[in-house]
Amino acid sequence: NGLTAETILSADGRPNVIVRSRRTGDGPTLMLCGHLDTVGLGAMERPLEPRIDGDRLVGRGAYDMKAALAATLVACRDASRAGVNGQVIVAAVADEEHASLGIQAVLEHITADAAIITEPTELAIGIAHRGFAWVEIEVLGKAAHGSRPHLGVDAIFRTGPVIAALEAHNAGLQGTAHPL
Repeated sequence: NGLTAETILSADGRPNVIVRSRRTGDGPTLMLCGHLDTVGLGAMERPLEPRIDGDRLVGRGAYDMKAALAATLVACRDASRAGVNGQVIVAAVADEEHASLGIQAVLEHITADAAIITEPTELAIGIAHRGFAWVEIEVLGKAAHGSRPHLGVDAIFRTGPVIAALEAHNAGLQGTAHPL
């Protein structure tokens, strides 16, 4: 289809795929991004076997987000065929459900003037995202026998103020909104 593709590995060794249209002129670069992974298989019957159920395609990830990835590839192909001024790049990334290692790896290899994340939204366009952070907190204590608790330090008790501070921070975030 006149596209190029390369595989980039994430820090955890999982593959990500970058697909590029032909660059035409000096126009902007648009990245269309979607994730390859899905949540667990759960109790779905034959989750990895796509099937038609009435007018629906059923299978793990069909909606979130294999359909969007297919649409991005068609858009990239069509932009290339039409000679759109600029370039369209599809970033099919791994690890959306955890630490976003895939997009971190991909962004070391590409730049774009704009991006569309093709997450299913029921056609509601979102123009910003509040983001997320993963934080690991380690609270130290010292084990002691129950008959001599004065020789130990209870890590559970030390965790209480941490949880209270997180709760206060979360309460402070409630009701705040970005202008977008």
